[in-house]
Amino acid sequence: MRTKNIAACLLSMYAGVSFAAPETWQFTYTGFFDQLAGRFIPDHVLRGEFTGEDINHDGTIDTGELTSIIIDGGQNYKTCGGTESPYYVCGVGPFSFTPGGELSFSVGEEFQDRPRLHAAGHRVDTGDRAWSYTIEEGLFVPSQFYRWTPATTLQVSLVPEPAPYAMLVPGLVAAMIFKARRSQRPDH
Repeated sequence: MRTKNIAACLLSMYAGVSFAAPETWQFTYTGFFDQLAGRFIPDHVLRGEFTGEDINHDGTIDTGELTSIIIDGGQNYKTCGGTESPYYVCGVGPFSFTPGGELSFSVGEEFQDRPRLHAAGHRVDTGDRAWSYTIEEGLFVPSQFYRWTPATTLQVSLVPEPAPYAMLVPGLVAAMIFKARRSQRPDH
């Protein structure tokens, strides 16, 4: 009986710890208005993933609770900001995610000369636009320019963490082996 109580206590503590860890979500926005082509593209997709934890337990993950955000398999916009210089700017602006609700963020990166007469960059501002551009002699020249529309859809899914279950299985197997060996001993 004592072994069962200890096992139940350990499992309970383990479950509590696993819920307090940062979680990762994948997202997909589908269907954008191509500003350069002048038409809606129903199968244009913007994908990404982010990791965060609702540290203050207000039901929303904000910029300060975010640990990573990656768009289309690129870099982590949360950590690229530490490499800023007068010629390179990168990072996350406002970020907000409510599980089961809305996802809103702004990320971007730009390489430039100091007077910003020549540059290249890209930005994503959810609900507004996702675009890549150059600056030539001080004039913005978009190379891609997609706008959100009422037909743009969002799907967000939590990425399951395999580690907790992977750690549980060996423990359960060990417990079953221990119990089987114990029941085979002649003194029982």
